[in-house]
Amino acid sequence: QDADVILVRSQITKMGGLMGFLIKFLRIYKESNTFDSYIDSNTLMAVRYEVYKLNKDGSKKPTEHVYFDRENKRIISLENNQIIVSNVAPDTQDAFSIFLSLLKKINTEKLFVGKTFEINLYAYKKVQKLNIEVTDLIVVGKTDIYTLVIKDLPAIFKYPASLEIKVTNIDDKFLFPVYGKCIIHIPIFPNIKIEGRLSKIE
Repeated sequence: QDADVILVRSQITKMGGLMGFLIKFLRIYKESNTFDSYIDSNTLMAVRYEVYKLNKDGSKKPTEHVYFDRENKRIISLENNQIIVSNVAPDTQDAFSIFLSLLKKINTEKLFVGKTFEINLYAYKKVQKLNIEVTDLIVVGKTDIYTLVIKDLPAIFKYPASLEIKVTNIDDKFLFPVYGKCIIHIPIFPNIKIEGRLSKIE
């Protein structure tokens, strides 16, 4: 039982059309449809990360379940207690807690073109350092819109991918991502682009 944690649950409820085809073709989710990230409410660091297929009857078909043993600098499988990665950096995050980490960084550090962030991401049973760079700033009215780029995401289906995020002020002060574009570079196809927008829920 984790104490003082935030559960961030991401769930795929429907995959249809071109997007569904791409996700299935690239096997991005490997049939899993639910991703649970347990995040320490004080440090905003991942404590546990669980990936599974949630069936209609409520049962689970697990894909991955890991524990971030930060005291001993390692990531452990909670399925068999085996060490997956050793000597991990203290700021290592999973794919979903990294979003909160980035939110904290862009709201506590001054942004400018050329500014870079480094975040260590655990994915696909490996830890990879992500370099996030502020590449552009445009001003619309009195609103600043920054573009952040990650050039090298962990390989999806063994293909290189990059990510572009635009962040701007909401409620006059808080910087928040409002647009994202992922480009997957597949030699036999033109670059596949997956775009999305984020909006504030009232």
